[in-house]
Amino acid sequence: MDPCALRRDTLVTAMVRSGYAYSVRDTEPAAWFEMARMAGVVMATCGPGRGPKGVDSLITALERPLKELAPELLADTAVADVQVLIDGELNDEVLERCCERVIDVLGKNDRTSSWLPSWAYTRGEMIENDAFRRLHDGASPEQYTAGRRFVIEHPAGEFDALINAANALKSLRPAVEYRTLPGDRVYQDAYWWACPTCRYPMRVEGSRVWCTYGPHQADYFVRKVAGSRGGPLLSRRDPGVPGRAPGAQTFRADGERRSVCVPVSVWRHIVVSGVTELELYRWLERQKAKYEKLLTIGLFPGKDKADVLVEIEKAGYSELFDVKDVFDAVRLAEEVLAKPLAAKVIVLPDHRGESQRRQLQSLLPGYRIELVTGVRREIERALRQAERSAA
Repeated sequence: MDPCALRRDTLVTAMVRSGYAYSVRDTEPAAWFEMARMAGVVMATCGPGRGPKGVDSLITALERPLKELAPELLADTAVADVQVLIDGELNDEVLERCCERVIDVLGKNDRTSSWLPSWAYTRGEMIENDAFRRLHDGASPEQYTAGRRFVIEHPAGEFDALINAANALKSLRPAVEYRTLPGDRVYQDAYWWACPTCRYPMRVEGSRVWCTYGPHQADYFVRKVAGSRGGPLLSRRDPGVPGRAPGAQTFRADGERRSVCVPVSVWRHIVVSGVTELELYRWLERQKAKYEKLLTIGLFPGKDKADVLVEIEKAGYSELFDVKDVFDAVRLAEEVLAKPLAAKVIVLPDHRGESQRRQLQSLLPGYRIELVTGVRREIERALRQAERSAA
């Protein structure tokens, strides 16, 4: 990794870890020690006479935009304006944006894995590899695809229902560990709601209920009116955002029907990107139903050599696609250059927009960067060409 990029990512990681530690300081005895240790990492990264001089000044820095710590490293980055703490609480933008830059800063000396969430100290690629290692090493390609798809489509639910659903697919049991819903995802110890986009339990604070991944645009408030099943109803905080509010689900803390979800790190690094992967693949499945003899498709071919395979033989079309949903295009480009992809087409969700597509194209000239709608259009053209050739 480029030395400047390494310094930048080290600094961001230390601030992320410090911010999380501060947010749990009242319940985690090791939190203050973690902040002291990260203060040392920040000082060493900023250089002599720069950066916070101790924990107190580190806390002050956590409440300011990251770029103020080291403008030469962070001013022009996608995380420049992120404020790690807001009113003493961890800012949602930390998980949405900063975790893409998290790296290992302590190596074998890290002893925080018992309480620090893995998204705060482990690279996303490692989280993904750890989650699917058993599938990759011990499953057939079909089992791998089924197991990975299952996690994306079922990030939360009732424990016994999830196990039964996995068994019904004749695949391996769920590849990742499901845990009881954390308290900040439960309303009055009785209900929870799944984000309409990613199906992960939304965060609850007072009467506000929202998905902490901003692009999903799921932000609601609890109405005082009970629904037909007795559960509370949600209304959008912004009536201009389309889509119906999700229904409340009953929360159970224990037993075979206990309410469970995958760890936040798995949601952020696997489920979030998987939403777009499956959106594209489900569309391809519908095309396959119309053009069965013309279209060959694959999901996670070669045990995740790429995300999607599309072949239209009569149009001379064969392509591997790698789907990415990231906030930080520069960080993604650095990762791809360090570890080239098998696919030569990188697909971005439409909500990332043309500006990110152009930015990535300039950073990765050896790849073709497309939005989902662009990929769908080119496949439709190839299918029409193949249909004419087959006539």
